[in-house]
Amino acid sequence: MPTRIVLNETSASRNITPRFRSTIGSELAVTSENEIDGNNARTTSAKTTESSSQKRKSSRKVVRLKSSLIRDKNVNGNFRALSSEDIRASPRLVGYCFQLLASIVMLISVSTFLGKEEGENYTEIWNIFKRTGVDTNELYYSNESRAVFAWKLFGCFAVSGLGTIITLGIILVHFDTICFPSYWLRSFRDGSKREQVLLISLGVFWGFGLHINTSSLSVGQSQANVFFTSWISFFSAILNYGIWRISAGRSSIANLINEHHRETTYNWLWVLFCSLIFAGSICDTYFNREYIKLYFQGQEINIPAESWIYILIIPWGAVLVSILSIVLNHFLRKSCELRVQGGKFVLLGWRQAEGLVAFIMTGVLFWIVFTYTGGNGVFNGLNNVYFGVWGAFMNSVILLSTWLRENKNIEFIQNEERDRQGQTVVATG
Repeated sequence: MPTRIVLNETSASRNITPRFRSTIGSELAVTSENEIDGNNARTTSAKTTESSSQKRKSSRKVVRLKSSLIRDKNVNGNFRALSSEDIRASPRLVGYCFQLLASIVMLISVSTFLGKEEGENYTEIWNIFKRTGVDTNELYYSNESRAVFAWKLFGCFAVSGLGTIITLGIILVHFDTICFPSYWLRSFRDGSKREQVLLISLGVFWGFGLHINTSSLSVGQSQANVFFTSWISFFSAILNYGIWRISAGRSSIANLINEHHRETTYNWLWVLFCSLIFAGSICDTYFNREYIKLYFQGQEINIPAESWIYILIIPWGAVLVSILSIVLNHFLRKSCELRVQGGKFVLLGWRQAEGLVAFIMTGVLFWIVFTYTGGNGVFNGLNNVYFGVWGAFMNSVILLSTWLRENKNIEFIQNEERDRQGQTVVATG
């Protein structure tokens, strides 16, 4: 039997739209952003409106690593954290397992990248290492004529090997009941400062691993397994730190962002993250342009120095716009009310301009995606430029839709006579 679900949303009457005005007869007034948000409770007190805005629940959910080893209640029904008493039930253990598996796959993949007889490839690599060390930009060519920097090839071996050893050791000590069980319990229980330092160190370690394994002329650009396992390890380390904060009784960074008074802040942060990847990878391509061949529509191109300036301005401009938008979202909560002829007024402020900024950014990113990431585009294939620009574009589309949903009840032009009927004016000093 079909069921119809009706959402009964209580909205303020069009005849009653409370706004704070210093004087009723002025042509320009300042309107609080919280008073025009259709999702917030309408009150006659500015202080009450502000507090209710802070308590607004968001519909977004924070992604977390989950494990069947974690139980929320004990037999008596009281909540308790098992990992404070038994670190084998630690919720961070799942993240360590992800990093271990990714490191093993990474190590196997970089070994198969050599693609020659076992005696030949290691002999050749050792000769390169003795002849040049790891500080030069000498290229190593695989059996499929794929070029990588020699130091990045050595670095990929080191990152995958260290990642395997470290994460395997961390997992094993979680199950140690013979050697130093009390020490491991103090080190990996909920809220442990030692584990906090370890998690931050792992995040920094995999951040450097991303540059070594996925940047220009790296193994990750030729081996998909190396590329994706590097990113999986990095995200697992970041998520693990967020889980540690929750287990320690703190709010995770994701939850703090999720509860911000502006929903678009969450989307701007994702646009910023992808734009940083886009901008950083473009800079990496620029610094190594002498070793990289770029093709556009099937022909090799040589980009002059003047053109590189414009190429670098676009991604870093997206980064700057994202940062400014986040700052304005946090601090600007007022809108100007400008009266026009006919007893009407227009609301002017960052909240209204944000939609135009998001629309322009979406259009620019769409043009880049359509022009330069297609089958004959310059940035096509397994590289950070490709995924960075696509990530920024997709998140800008989501940002625009979030802005439209968040501001669906804003009345930009309102008839003053209709607004006066039944309205309670609250004067603010």
